[in-house]
Amino acid sequence: MAQKVSRKIANAINSVFGNSDSRKIGASIYNLVFISQNQLSEQAMLLKEHYINSGKLLSLLDIIANGYEIEETQEEKVLGMYERATYLKAIDPCLAYRLGMKDFARTHNIVVNWDEIDQKKI
Repeated sequence: MAQKVSRKIANAINSVFGNSDSRKIGASIYNLVFISQNQLSEQAMLLKEHYINSGKLLSLLDIIANGYEIEETQEEKVLGMYERATYLKAIDPCLAYRLGMKDFARTHNIVVNWDEIDQKKI
């Protein structure tokens, strides 16, 4: 499974490594490790701080080799729940309510036995 990274880190990875062949990737990694921070681009400095200076070089190499997923921000998660609830509300208001409650419980780590509740008829 691909690692999850923030949108800011994903943009930096694309800026530094995007559409590069193996030779350019190797040169970029060398620069991140050995070139002083004030000689790097803003995106490269962000990667150096996040991965190299914090001892996570292997994590960066894994991302370069296997790709990554972009983490949703809290705002994107809430917007996704809202859009799903709005769409479902037009189709089936009862289902929209139940799924909204499940999203709420999952977001706030509330343990609920949904199987038992789903078996009851409303």
